[in-house]
Amino acid sequence: MYIDTSTVVAEFLRKYITDPRTSRAYSSQTDFFSGDALETQFELTLANVRYIDSVIIEAVTRERFNEYNYDLGMGVADKKCTVTTSFTPVIGVDNIQMTYHYGGTEWIYPDWPDFDRLSNTSFPRISVTEQDQPEVFQGSSSTQTFAETLINIDIWVNNYDLFDVVSNGITYSLGHQNLLDYLRTQIIDAFKTNFRTYFVHKYHNFRVISKQKTLPEDNESILRSNILISITKVE
Repeated sequence: MYIDTSTVVAEFLRKYITDPRTSRAYSSQTDFFSGDALETQFELTLANVRYIDSVIIEAVTRERFNEYNYDLGMGVADKKCTVTTSFTPVIGVDNIQMTYHYGGTEWIYPDWPDFDRLSNTSFPRISVTEQDQPEVFQGSSSTQTFAETLINIDIWVNNYDLFDVVSNGITYSLGHQNLLDYLRTQIIDAFKTNFRTYFVHKYHNFRVISKQKTLPEDNESILRSNILISITKVE
């Protein structure tokens, strides 16, 4: 199963970044399946899955991208998510447990916003796009390849709203410029804190290459902050 890097990073951000517009919050759900020693694919009950929290099989928390994989179908309305395990679970009653978040209103996409169709309440938004780099061999005798994928993470806010955010137990009311800084810090902290555990067996390292604020030419009420991150993959 091939899932592009921008989609994986978008899901990662959905899991670890708090949406300051609380009315768009996701809901949590846990599905149980009974293993039959034959099936390795399990369709989650609810549509519009935003991210998967955990997959527990036979009382063991399984490793994402190693012991199971999946396609959320992001951007496809009402598409359900199928989880595929890399092994066959044994026979048991409710011995497969999958917890995930779904629904709400999405604000993080592996694509650029369509400004002509978005209202003020659609912001803030985060877009994730990627640019593949050439693969090279690790050494003269190695068959493994080393590649970096450049990920553009763009934060988009407008200047119409103030948002209350909580940091270290203190509530701050942030305008659009400070909200950009807040979300940018959240994103970088998420990579520092959770990258190795979340991307285990898929990506090996990351680098923050640049951070900058820009003013889009077509709409001066929207402010953008860009984070360029390089993610290393070895295959």
